[in-house]
Amino acid sequence: MSLDGANAWQILAHIIWRASRPILFAVAVLSFVYSWNEFPFSQILTTKNAVPVTVGATFFVTSYGVKWGATAAAMVLGILPPMALGCFVYAFIGQSMLRGAVKG
Repeated sequence: MSLDGANAWQILAHIIWRASRPILFAVAVLSFVYSWNEFPFSQILTTKNAVPVTVGATFFVTSYGVKWGATAAAMVLGILPPMALGCFVYAFIGQSMLRGAVKG
């Protein structure tokens, strides 16, 4: 198979990869965010020694009350990685949404 003298690897690298790159980045970011937010599974399947940040924030709810400052700080720390990743690949997500909608 040849396209103007290009072999299969050149077609893959120069055409297919460039066309699908924004979509793949968007899928990777959304997959990360969805897996980061799996609170019920992580609460059930983890031990007290190693827990995700979102489950660790629930440890500040005690029988004496809720430590709102510590809970808010833990949630802010839990939000930072997905938000930083989303800001970093924001342009790729926008390109992936417009890739099939705009001709040219």
